[in-house]
Amino acid sequence: MRDAGGGVIMALSMPMARQPAPLAGPFGAPGAAVENMCRQLALELGERRVRVVCLRLTGIPETARSLGSHLGEMWGKAAERLGVPLEDMLEAIGATPAGAPLTVEHVADVAAFLASDRSEGLTGTVVNVTRGAAVD
Repeated sequence: MRDAGGGVIMALSMPMARQPAPLAGPFGAPGAAVENMCRQLALELGERRVRVVCLRLTGIPETARSLGSHLGEMWGKAAERLGVPLEDMLEAIGATPAGAPLTVEHVADVAAFLASDRSEGLTGTVVNVTRGAAVD
């Protein structure tokens, strides 16, 4: 990146990094560590023109249904323990105030913007990409 004149490091986190959630167990601790690491790397790599950003995502039911994510397996176990169908569990984790779940396309659009020169002023920050499911 240094030889190319800079670049962008992008990481992923989850709402539990900031706020505990039912059925999440210790899942938030690694997310909080990722977010902190992004802030630290932004500080250390900024002079090399490397920006570091983190996307905080909520559950994306689409990935469990058709894109081969481990989300279906993970939430399937939780649904089984609770005695509810997986589809109901996916609907619950994908619920947003926007009335529709977050999609891979939404995430891709934000990621493309953050990787572009148009977001040159952003580094060391966490971008909330939850369609309002987690409020900062």
